[in-house]
Amino acid sequence: MPRFVQYEHHGEVVWVREALKGHHRFFCLCHKCKRFHPGEKTNCPTAEHVFSLCKAYGLVTPVWECRAFQSAEGNRKESLDFS
Repeated sequence: MPRFVQYEHHGEVVWVREALKGHHRFFCLCHKCKRFHPGEKTNCPTAEHVFSLCKAYGLVTPVWECRAFQSAEGNRKESLDFS
């Protein structure tokens, strides 16, 4: 059975499945996209909007699918077990 823990993220106390804590970047397309430039004016507008929603509602939302994705690393396969 999964275990859930609390921690502070972006100044808010949030809940997370313990095995997934800190792993959102592995799953999120944004972190592998040529268009992702956080903190810069050239950052992807979709990524900016998703991040603003995350901060407003105390969420972490890895992006699994995106029509504007441009791979920065090629199409390599990766896998992790977070059961």
